[in-house]
Amino acid sequence: MLLPLAHGKTELIEVVRITDPVRHLGEDLVGDTVAIWEGDHAQQALSLIRRR
Repeated sequence: MLLPLAHGKTELIEVVRITDPVRHLGEDLVGDTVAIWEGDHAQQALSLIRRR
């Protein structure tokens, strides 16, 4: 997956499960936070995504 050039500066990723994917345009997405990855965990996740 292509990532923005600034992905190396990422310090936090909030993983959200979208609970209402069918919505009207202009409405906010609704979801539950299922994980928060900080520091090294965030960088490791992006590293795995980048390799695919």
